[in-house]
Amino acid sequence: MSMYCKNCGTENENGTKFCKNCGALLEESKTESMGSASKAAPETAVPEAASPAADPQKNAPSSKPLPKNALIGVAAAGAILVVGGMALGSNKTINLDHYLTVDIEGYDGYGTATATIDWDAIEKKYGTKLKFTDAARKQFGNLLQYTSPIEELKSCVFVSIDNAYDLSNDDMVTYSWEISDDVGKYLSYKIEGKDGSKKVSKLEEVDTFDAFADLDVSFTGLDSDGRAEVNYTGTELSPYDFSCDKMSGLSNGDTVTVSISKNNISDCAKKIGKVPAELSKKYAVEGLEHYVKQLSEISADSLASMQKQAEDVYNAKAAKDWGDGESLESLTYMGDYLLTSKNSNDNYLFLVYKAQVHNNYSNGESTYDQTNDIYWYIRYEDLIADADGNVTVDLTYYSTPNDRVEVDSGVDSGWWSTQKWYYYGYMSLDDLYRSTVTANLDGWNHEDSVGEV
Repeated sequence: MSMYCKNCGTENENGTKFCKNCGALLEESKTESMGSASKAAPETAVPEAASPAADPQKNAPSSKPLPKNALIGVAAAGAILVVGGMALGSNKTINLDHYLTVDIEGYDGYGTATATIDWDAIEKKYGTKLKFTDAARKQFGNLLQYTSPIEELKSCVFVSIDNAYDLSNDDMVTYSWEISDDVGKYLSYKIEGKDGSKKVSKLEEVDTFDAFADLDVSFTGLDSDGRAEVNYTGTELSPYDFSCDKMSGLSNGDTVTVSISKNNISDCAKKIGKVPAELSKKYAVEGLEHYVKQLSEISADSLASMQKQAEDVYNAKAAKDWGDGESLESLTYMGDYLLTSKNSNDNYLFLVYKAQVHNNYSNGESTYDQTNDIYWYIRYEDLIADADGNVTVDLTYYSTPNDRVEVDSGVDSGWWSTQKWYYYGYMSLDDLYRSTVTANLDGWNHEDSVGEV
């Protein structure tokens, strides 16, 4: 014969004192216990008339205490109820760790980690179970009709990765949860998540390429004020991926470094499966034009063009200003004076000439017939030389002496005077040198290459 527990309805074998499911005392066992207690205290016949006032304490039938194992059973039943209650409470917890996926992809050294919460799975399991609490209904009232517990849970839970980029094998990726305190107050489930980490592995080695093979770096402008120009014609990267540490104020002999932004390398690895073999390259500044600082920098061709212009200028002036009795016998190039500024890049080049002028004048019996030496110069400025020694100079921008020399024939020309001629220049080379070089020594350096002819 089977026995059924009145507390939980579980079927138990006949003779069992406590329910195998909940530990409650079974009814038949209780009757037996209580019955045994009655037999142990036999009834005593007391005449009804002679019966004194009944004493409940004395007349109550005595009963034996519950067996020791029964007490243990009751305690076990209580423990089961407590543990069951705790288990029931703990079941109302959503452990977000069960729904978190940390994916790592890319290449060794350029891996990227992403953390994803599977909200679809959470909604599938808890969508109908998760409720707003009374506190939420009291706080927000009718506003709750415009949202759902799942949506509010999404807005209150965040997961972040501390080191998500440029990952290499054996790196540790750490992630952390941020759960709003309002979750426990306004939702019927406890929400929890434990910060953790994941080891990076199985990232493949990435191929490399020469990113600078299609990069042209050129330099323009003048020495000490040069500019760098960077032009990329490749397809793997963008021109904006390159940067030059110094783009202006350059001088020949300087070094500039062109670098590739490391921030873009991960994208490069992801898009084309390879990355630059080098992230920077140095380039020597060369080929900038520069102000001439030495006479040796002036090529023969450049000097010839300046000499030609000097002769044209002198001959044109003579043709315009000279009259009868004046003729140019020769115009001889003697050399140069190069002046370079002590404070800037400015320069002056003086081409020095000796003009031999034949003067002839007669008045009656007096005659003057003589050749005179006149020292003259033409000055050019801002001579600029390129890497091949070619000099650029504006031949039409020049100056000639303002000083003049007087040639007096001593022959009476009438009007109480003698015949005189005036020429721009100097009577001696020393006079010319004093005017062009010595007078400028305070602000200019000089190099001389003039000799008598």
